Amino acid sequence: MIRIATYASVVALAAFSTMPASAQLRDAAPEHVEAITVRLSNFAFTPDHLRLKVGIPVRLKLVNESGGKHDFSAPKFFAASEILPGSFLFSNGEIDLRSHQTVELTVVPHVPGTYRLECTHFLHSFFGMHGTIDVVP
Repeated sequence: MIRIATYASVVALAAFSTMPASAQLRDAAPEHVEAITVRLSNFAFTPDHLRLKVGIPVRLKLVNESGGKHDFSAPKFFAASEILPGSFLFSNGEIDLRSHQTVELTVVPHVPGTYRLECTHFLHSFFGMHGTIDVVP
């Protein structure tokens, strides 16, 4: 039994040591997390332009200040990012917020690019509720 436990420990150590540093860091709690608050109001995101860095964790606090529902939709950005444990759960790259609801999530962007951000509720994007998320190396 001790021999099996020792073998399993050696295999686990070998697997961990061959993982890229980024994968090892992902599993550890990030020491520095940038915090950004995005306010959702009637037909606006404030700020409407986010600039993030590849590999740097960001805690997004989304605050719906309006009396109606909105969403924070950025499916391509979320598909190119990692959502850390403990974050608000959502699907399809779209976070729905009820009136006066606040949610938090921690993301690690992995792919540089410019990603569209919008509220997909009827005509909200048309009236100006859209923006961009730039991920830089």
